Amino acid sequence: MPKKRPYEQYCPIAQTLDVVGDRWSLLIARELFLGPARYGELAQALKPISTDVLAKRLRELESTAIIDRADDGSYVLTEDGRGLAPVLQALGRWGRRRLGLPTAPAERDAATALQMLVIASIGTDLGAARTIEVHAGDLVCTITSGTHGLTAQRRARVEADVVVATDGATLWAVGLGQLTLAKAVASGAMRVEGDAAAVEHLFAGGVASSRLAAQQGRAVGAMQPGAGDRP
Repeated sequence: MPKKRPYEQYCPIAQTLDVVGDRWSLLIARELFLGPARYGELAQALKPISTDVLAKRLRELESTAIIDRADDGSYVLTEDGRGLAPVLQALGRWGRRRLGLPTAPAERDAATALQMLVIASIGTDLGAARTIEVHAGDLVCTITSGTHGLTAQRRARVEADVVVATDGATLWAVGLGQLTLAKAVASGAMRVEGDAAAVEHLFAGGVASSRLAAQQGRAVGAMQPGAGDRP
């Protein structure tokens, strides 16, 4: 197998790409923002990645201290790995205006919607309620706001402050700002038990990112040649 070729440039962007620029590397980080995951869970979530490529990427990310192994064998983001949050936030904002509306069931995946929501909302203060337990289809995830920012775990937590039950399509719609939280709850598409203000704070980060992406998209469109001549 050929060795990885570095860019060999004294440039922070080149240095970053040397570490996480390979195919699948950033998506592995995206998965781990929902909490620790085992090899099999990552292989399932990242289909159609091959087992050889996944194993290679995990070794590379571990060797560069982006991820680590927990005592139970699962993979976790290190502090340096969690530092990729603003990178993923920026990529998410840049790519949201290219998404279009989800159509196929796979495009309404609850896990991906929740990953984008958690990543977009890192740094958000959830208010008085610190723990939100989300049930979406077979997915159960607990989101916690603490001294280290927003973190997530792929399991339920005893005595969560708020419990949310919904599905992937609704998570995408509310997270992208296409449906308000109030309307989702009123229609029965989302059920919230506990302090709804914490849920509003959580979704506010995703909605703000979507609005910024839309504004950036309009700005880019306005700068295109001949944009001012369009009807």
